[in-house]
Amino acid sequence: MLRQIEGVRAITNSLADESTRQQVLCAQAHSLLQQLKATVITGDMVEQCTRAIQESPFTDSQKDTFLTALSEKVLQSGGDGKKVKKTTQELEDIGPFLSEEDVQYLTKTELNSLAKVTRLAEVYARVGCTNPTENTCGKAVSFLKEYMHVPGLTDPPTFLKSVQDFKVALKSAAKKVPAPSMHIAKFTTPEALPDEVAKRLFAESKPSDMQSGPVAIYGPLRKSHKSITGGTTSTAAPSSFQHGMMGGMMAGMPMMPSMMPMSVHGSPVMSMQQMMQTYAQQYAQQCLGQQGPRGGSLPNLVFFNQGGQQGHQNQESFNQPGQQATVLQKQLTGGDQQSAPGGELVPFTQPQGEPRVQQNQSETKPPMTAAAQAEAMLDAWNNRKQLEKDDKEDKEDDETMMKKPAAAMKAKPKAKSTMKKVQAKAKAKAGKAAASPKQKAAPKVEPPKHVLKKMPKHERAKYRSSIKRSREEDLASLTGVFGPLVQQMEVPVEGKHDKNIVVPYIHPASFLKHVFSLAPLWDFLRQEVLPHKERPSYGRPGGLIFYADEVTPGNTLKSNNSRKMQCIYWSISELGSRGLSSEALWFPLTCLRSHLCSSIGALTCLWRLMLRLFFTEHDMRKGILVDTPEGDHFPMFLDLKILVADEAAIKQSIEGKGASGTVFCCRCSNVVAARSAVSDMRSEFVSSFCTDYSKFRLHTNATTRDFLAFLDAQHGTISKAHFEALEKALGFNLRVHGLLMDDIIGHKVPEAIMFDFFHIYLVHGIVGNELGFFFGMLRDAGFGEDQLRDFVSSFRWPKQFASPDATRVFAKREKKTSAVKAEASELLNALPVLRFFVLKFVMKAAISPDTVQACMCFLLLCKVIDMLHDAVRGRAVDPKVLHDTIVKHSNCLLETYGEDVWVPKNHMSLHLGEFLAKFGHLVWCFTHERKHKVVKRFANQKLDGSRGFEDSVLKDVLAVQLNCMSAELPSSKVRLMNPKPAPKKLVALVEQVMPLATGTILHDLRAMHGGGFVCTKGDVVAFDATSVSQVQFQFQAAGQVWTCVTPWKHVHEHMFESCTDLDPFITATDSIQSCCIYSEKDGKAIVLV
Repeated sequence: MLRQIEGVRAITNSLADESTRQQVLCAQAHSLLQQLKATVITGDMVEQCTRAIQESPFTDSQKDTFLTALSEKVLQSGGDGKKVKKTTQELEDIGPFLSEEDVQYLTKTELNSLAKVTRLAEVYARVGCTNPTENTCGKAVSFLKEYMHVPGLTDPPTFLKSVQDFKVALKSAAKKVPAPSMHIAKFTTPEALPDEVAKRLFAESKPSDMQSGPVAIYGPLRKSHKSITGGTTSTAAPSSFQHGMMGGMMAGMPMMPSMMPMSVHGSPVMSMQQMMQTYAQQYAQQCLGQQGPRGGSLPNLVFFNQGGQQGHQNQESFNQPGQQATVLQKQLTGGDQQSAPGGELVPFTQPQGEPRVQQNQSETKPPMTAAAQAEAMLDAWNNRKQLEKDDKEDKEDDETMMKKPAAAMKAKPKAKSTMKKVQAKAKAKAGKAAASPKQKAAPKVEPPKHVLKKMPKHERAKYRSSIKRSREEDLASLTGVFGPLVQQMEVPVEGKHDKNIVVPYIHPASFLKHVFSLAPLWDFLRQEVLPHKERPSYGRPGGLIFYADEVTPGNTLKSNNSRKMQCIYWSISELGSRGLSSEALWFPLTCLRSHLCSSIGALTCLWRLMLRLFFTEHDMRKGILVDTPEGDHFPMFLDLKILVADEAAIKQSIEGKGASGTVFCCRCSNVVAARSAVSDMRSEFVSSFCTDYSKFRLHTNATTRDFLAFLDAQHGTISKAHFEALEKALGFNLRVHGLLMDDIIGHKVPEAIMFDFFHIYLVHGIVGNELGFFFGMLRDAGFGEDQLRDFVSSFRWPKQFASPDATRVFAKREKKTSAVKAEASELLNALPVLRFFVLKFVMKAAISPDTVQACMCFLLLCKVIDMLHDAVRGRAVDPKVLHDTIVKHSNCLLETYGEDVWVPKNHMSLHLGEFLAKFGHLVWCFTHERKHKVVKRFANQKLDGSRGFEDSVLKDVLAVQLNCMSAELPSSKVRLMNPKPAPKKLVALVEQVMPLATGTILHDLRAMHGGGFVCTKGDVVAFDATSVSQVQFQFQAAGQVWTCVTPWKHVHEHMFESCTDLDPFITATDSIQSCCIYSEKDGKAIVLV
């Protein structure tokens, strides 16, 4: 804590502008207050903290706030650093603390006892009585019986159940109310409450004038009471289900004259038939009486302008038939847009925020306004429907004239006997299946107890419970000023605000604080990052990169896999291409099962909650302080830069329409699916087949905000069908609690989106589609897939990339032109060999012009993949050259195979050059797909699906993450990967060849070569285009890494001789530039350098 206060001075001294300095100080003050809550303060630290606060650059008011919080912290801990257990609280009479709304709610006869107990618990939480005595809980329930006349509380089991429900409800309500600054042991009157509690108590409603007094306790408070265990009644306490269902059915039910006089515990009840009839009538009346305006208020609902509020207020006047269509048509045809009675579409104003910034203004046009686009889109749809209707009528007329009378006589329905035969056959089959004996369950095998008793202690630690206990202890020991690493938040279920979902997450500030103190990460930054890039500052913050995807543990083909999880990772763009290609430098943020994620509002709501962690309590835009292993301060300034994911995840993240929508691209406002024919009806729109980038109207942060503001203004003022048409026309769904609607970070998201070229091209993407058509063309030209498979199978890949089987791209397909289904790594291995085959065999054969064009299209595809590879690996790639190559390939693809080969991913590829120019590099999701294996590894072991499922999996993943970051991180430094002492023969050989080498001689099969990849014994490596050799062994001597290689003789182009009389030689490993794919037979070799 002291280092954090001292480090604030280092941040503020680097800021010259006074206004900026005050903003940063304000954010740091808020962050330090949150840190103070999570820090243990002992009596010895008080004087040091007080002195540090007084000498800090904060303002006087901020210092006073710190000192007050410090005093309260010391009082709570008792001065010894240990949290003092709060004493229980007493509240004799709750009546004076009730508001008018509370009294109205508690006196409703249609509510059951559980609802009233829950409401009373909320009142206790607002008062601050969160740790009541047993008698206080009993008096709370007795208050409901005596003053609110809640029936059923005279029964001891029912009274005890209500006391238990009260405790549970109070515990839940206490989490939602901020804790008071002081602890009150006994509550007397509202006037004696602290000011903060008194203001909160009657903030929403006035105090009631209810006259009450202390009450006696009318029932048992514990299960051991004699009224429960003495046998006076055999009825068990009703469950919460009975409270909720039967209480709601019986509440306020009038007694009928014809009721049969029955009794349960002395209370008269009706017969079952009378009860159901009476309840049905009352339920219908309640439903009719409780109907309110559609689209009621939602918590945290944000209106972007006054028009949206007026639209909601005028909703009731939209009940007349036909009025909605009239008003919408008036708005979209350019009529009066002023708000008027009747629920007309209301105008919207430009939200106050960042100015409009058009990307590529010299090449593209600005997007249309939301109203103009909606008008144009609806007009195009109407025209298309009219044309289809006319065509259908003409076709029906022609068919009527051509149809013969004899054909009409044959079109008779089948006889009923046919249906009877089918039904009888189905029944017989079902009866046969039912008559088959059931399979006996396998007997459960229990481990022998004597084995467990004799097991040594060090063996017992390998079991799940021991591992979990050790993991919890390790994570608890890492708690710092920002709190524990793994924290939780309760998120209400959408539409059910009384039910919460627990979402665990790894606190980003706490995680950064810990990992920056690890030596491996700091060494990586000093070697790979800091020498090449500027340190993040307030004016030039570092870039946060976020990624989300759904992970499927267990059986991926299972129809209902409840263990599917949404996972979110994050990293920092300044880590460079080497860091972003390592799983160790992508940090887990949260994981939540998909069905729970859907219950809180889908992935977009989870995004909003997670991104807020970076910019609320500890705002990383204003800087956070981390400590280096040397003990120095390192200020981190971070801001949102990139949100990368596959097409499906981006659709769920921003609630776009996605590939199946008419406006499917979230970056373009006027590109529509070709199947919709909208571009043929209106010139404002272009087809998805268009490759002219200058015709695209690119979205900005401001235009996306305008579209959502327009949808929010119309929501509730027009019919559901018309509103869905508006969402379809604009390409977005309105989600008021979603990511794009967030006021803190949502306005920056649209321009931060990056499409993942890995999924665009390699995962059910462009490469697989084109190869399917290309293999069909080669088959017609005489080059069958069996011939291609034999050629590819003869090649060998470097050990680092040899695992994927490239021959799987030739797996059996349904049709000659069906898409190739293979993994991304298999496609990447196959493409270089296929390119060589096309250049050396296919292009030199007598083939048709169509086959030549198909080969040229394939070669362009390989060139695009090479350029994208270079961009991901940090090599220099010109964004304009990349864009022009992608456009050239797209045009060639359409000319060669037609429109059947085109998919939405082809349009998305046209934006990759834009992303490279904007962000300076590309991020691919190959790294994240590998990282998913860690999540699956632990999720596969958990089958219970309990409430702690996510928390347990996340902690296991975090343990692996910290273990990886404690080891050596990826580096381009030439080195042995796992050095160990060399054997005696190797030592003797090195001493003979290098007599001046001193020190220990190390060796390993694998080493990092000068090109930044790993070469292994047996790999063929290249020093330049015509000089290749095969690795024999590698060692380290005299502080340098060496490789012994056997040279291959170059014959011509890619041809080499491997059986030569050349002697092996030792060379420096940093002189090796790459590892090669090769095919060797009878001393002759083809090497793809």
